Amino acid sequence: MKISALVQTYNEANRIDGFMRHATKWADEVVVVDKTSPDGTAKIAADMGARVNLIPYSPHGHGNYRGLCDCCSNDGPSPRGWGEQCPQHVGCV
Repeated sequence: MKISALVQTYNEANRIDGFMRHATKWADEVVVVDKTSPDGTAKIAADMGARVNLIPYSPHGHGNYRGLCDCCSNDGPSPRGWGEQCPQHVGCV
């Protein structure tokens, strides 16, 4: 099974490179769902090989965005950055 690493971000330019270096060691795909960060988070992630999906900014945190696992190409995403599992996918943690 191929694994996707999924993370939601907002203004994480100072930390996204560390995440990317780690995630690319074990994940077949890295997906960054960015809340339109003004600090360049999405560009840094894309330059490091992530597939970036932009979503509108919301002041209410990342919230409960249904369908985030649908951003991943692989069957076994490993979502990070929000407090719920993706029930439609086996292998979510």
